[in-house]
Amino acid sequence: MKKLLSILGAIVLTTTVSSAVVACATESESADAYVDVANKTASVKLDSKKAEKLKLIVKGNNDEKWAAGDSTKAVSTNIKDNAVTVTIGAIDHATGDVSITVQATKKIENNKTVKIQFQDKDSKDTKTLDLKLNDALPGTNKDFTIDQKSVTVAKDATATVNVTVGRNAPNFKVESKDKTKVTVTNDGGVITIIGVDVTDTPINVTVSADGYNTVNIAVTVEKGTMTFGSVTMKIRSAAGIIGAPAGATIEVKDGGDFAKAVIDENGMITVTAKAAGIAHFTVKATDYNDAVLTINVIKADAEDIPLSSSRIEVAANAGVQSITGLPTGTKIKAAPNKDVATAEIEGATLKITPIGKGTTWILVEAIGFYDTMINVTIT
Repeated sequence: MKKLLSILGAIVLTTTVSSAVVACATESESADAYVDVANKTASVKLDSKKAEKLKLIVKGNNDEKWAAGDSTKAVSTNIKDNAVTVTIGAIDHATGDVSITVQATKKIENNKTVKIQFQDKDSKDTKTLDLKLNDALPGTNKDFTIDQKSVTVAKDATATVNVTVGRNAPNFKVESKDKTKVTVTNDGGVITIIGVDVTDTPINVTVSADGYNTVNIAVTVEKGTMTFGSVTMKIRSAAGIIGAPAGATIEVKDGGDFAKAVIDENGMITVTAKAAGIAHFTVKATDYNDAVLTINVIKADAEDIPLSSSRIEVAANAGVQSITGLPTGTKIKAAPNKDVATAEIEGATLKITPIGKGTTWILVEAIGFYDTMINVTIT
């Protein structure tokens, strides 16, 4: 029984000693800090009692009641992703008061406790001060001036973002967080964003520099756009058309009797004209919007549409002007500038109404003929 009691006593003694060692190794104090918003600082004046416990001061000689202690360095340990600077101020040798000042590159929220560790010159004998802020502490970093922080761009297309303030700061850097989806280039603060692949969620492009808060540009990449427009071909001719991505497919939408189109694995479209008429083909590709290719097949001996006139030059108050001789099915392919004139087709007649002074043109099309232009001048 005595032996058992001796063992228990030893265990309790060991635990007590261990606790005492921990308490001596790390001593903690707390204080409230005043935030000076204008100067972006938080400060506190520690009295001699707290300063001595934190080893900022020690008893001095006859001339100085208090002298500098072993704690010569101070660092913040709990504010993450933020550069916090802690400054130990001058000691009041008469009273033992010591001022502590804190600054941070980024904002620290109101009522946040900043843990400060004081260490000696060998980074040993750590003492801790829990400093509670009475207000939000503004960061010393500046903000970039940037014209947009959210960008939508099509695959294989580009968008531009301009940084006007902060672009000349040291270590100015622009970086995409996912280069498989978005890539970027920077030319003196003019950021070009390239859509590489369609995104499910926005990809951040970060803009950073020394002394500035990092900013994110959220980039969304949408499906790409293929553009083919209209191609005019003569009967029994063939043409190669570039513009489709590798792996694209093509299918006839209408007018398959007039033209045939096939596409190879590299996206090259080969069209063969069979008969006079208009054919439309739909081109499809992964991560691209569908596009329409129009083939206008004309006779081998095709000519311009036989209009009664290819030029109109009249005053703005001249009234409706008529051009005759249009074949059946003639259409306006490109309308005039609406501020200068308007145009419409009635039967075999093109009617042009003057609106205001200026020069414009009208493009008409008809099966079996070349597209034909009419120049319009209103004086």
